[in-house]
Amino acid sequence: MATFLRYVVYVLIILAVYFVGKGVYDGSITSDSTVGEVASQVNADTKTMAKDAARAVGRAVGQVEQKNG
Repeated sequence: MATFLRYVVYVLIILAVYFVGKGVYDGSITSDSTVGEVASQVNADTKTMAKDAARAVGRAVGQVEQKNG
């Protein structure tokens, strides 16, 4: 169980670094951005990604149900 939790933490850190890098590249995070603004940006990007993933899974399940139905 500890190994699984360690990997979950690693994935979360990698996602946070990805979203910060994306924000810097897009220009929404600058040298004048505060830590709170960066955290809000990462939070918003994470929510968007989770919603997109949920929609994709829902579509895939629907397609499988249609094939098997």
